[in-house]
Amino acid sequence: MTDRGLKIALGVSVALNIFVVGAVAGVLVAGLRGLDHRTHRERPPVIQMIQSLDETDRAAAEQTLQGAGLAAREDFDAARTHRSEAINLAGAQTFDRAAVEAALAQSRAAELRGRDRLEGSLLDVMQDLDQADRQRLAPGLARRSRDGRRDRRGPPRRER
Repeated sequence: MTDRGLKIALGVSVALNIFVVGAVAGVLVAGLRGLDHRTHRERPPVIQMIQSLDETDRAAAEQTLQGAGLAAREDFDAARTHRSEAINLAGAQTFDRAAVEAALAQSRAAELRGRDRLEGSLLDVMQDLDQADRQRLAPGLARRSRDGRRDRRGPPRRER
């Protein structure tokens, strides 16, 4: 092999090795980040709080919350359906503001019914617990957004 051929082979080898090392490092970094970014649906905080109760209270609480969750699911499905309807109406050839507002109002009402069911069932569980257990479950009443962060309602932030 000539000097030029060896140099080309060495350059290709170095480029290939850099590519492989970069790809492996990228997969490892992405894998580690994926472990840290679990969604709130994988293990909701309320479930963690319920699991901290003694066995008898935990079984009753899980049964109560599961029933409420199934009932609330219908409400949240209806809310999504009405919201989709509002989106379709808003994008229609002729804009009917009253129809869009009505669909949005129905969506909000259905979501409110679902939240009311869930919060009410948590209160049903809490009324039979002692003060220490109620204190552990109380943060479960905080509203959460779709990505699991607490809803921070209140005065708007100041602009910087």
